[in-house]
Amino acid sequence: MTPDVTAPTAGWRFVPFDLAPAAEQLERSADAWRAVAAGAAPPTLRWYGYSAPAVVLGVGQRPDILDGAACARAGISVAQRTSGGTAVLGSRELLALDVALPGDHPLAGRDVLGAYRWLGRVFREALGALAPDGPARLALVGLDAARADQAAQRIARPTEAAGRRGLACFGTLSPYEVALAPGGPAALRKLVGLSQIRKRSVVMFQVGLYTRFDGYGLARLLSLKEYEREALGAELDRRVAGLEDIGVPAHRLPELRSLVERGILLACGGQGCHGDQEPAPGGGLCLTPGQSALLEGSSQKQDQAGQE
Repeated sequence: MTPDVTAPTAGWRFVPFDLAPAAEQLERSADAWRAVAAGAAPPTLRWYGYSAPAVVLGVGQRPDILDGAACARAGISVAQRTSGGTAVLGSRELLALDVALPGDHPLAGRDVLGAYRWLGRVFREALGALAPDGPARLALVGLDAARADQAAQRIARPTEAAGRRGLACFGTLSPYEVALAPGGPAALRKLVGLSQIRKRSVVMFQVGLYTRFDGYGLARLLSLKEYEREALGAELDRRVAGLEDIGVPAHRLPELRSLVERGILLACGGQGCHGDQEPAPGGGLCLTPGQSALLEGSSQKQDQAGQE
């Protein structure tokens, strides 16, 4: 297990970034939410990546959507997470985050969709601070936009790429995810994907974003004809963005992690815990010395772990 970075003044448990195979990472995610649910750990933030490629299916997906022989030939394992959504290709290009909260924590929220709002904002602000064009190109996906996108996917012919994009978690938009807004009639391109595990005593938000996205990398593993895989790969590439598309190179990931951590502490610090509610006017908060020391220590350990 990776060492924890914990500060009582902040009231959070920070687990520094680490790489491991998909099965191990899923087990560590389960360990995190179980510890929070049992009251054995405070709210927990855990960064991680995949040391080997794997397809991670959503909780409701059937494994037979995959071409088992294609996965075996490519040396790609298959795992299934306990959060919603559909298939994700885990690789060293994917940065993942778990945020496990007690069920009654203000940031856990009561509205399943609205509960994502604060976390989407944290990521949009963090990415906007790093992207050369700032937040102007980044959008927080609204409820209407997400519903329209999901409806378009459902009514599209299931034999066409526009209909099949729902097989991939990044193929459709969900409320309060972060997307690249190219302008004009072009569709929003998902940049940050969100899902959650919600139980009576714990809520865990799961976040994923790519440094570089490869639609065909996932499509080639699905149980489809080759021309169908190529079409779906092109459709996913049209609808998904990676950090490189907003001018944020992989070597800046430690900065991104630090900014997100700061944003999470600001979202719930002292009396300023907003959760799924609108922030109070002028409700910006300052980090305490203990929180600043925590983040500095966490970022230093993450820098040492590295992303490559």
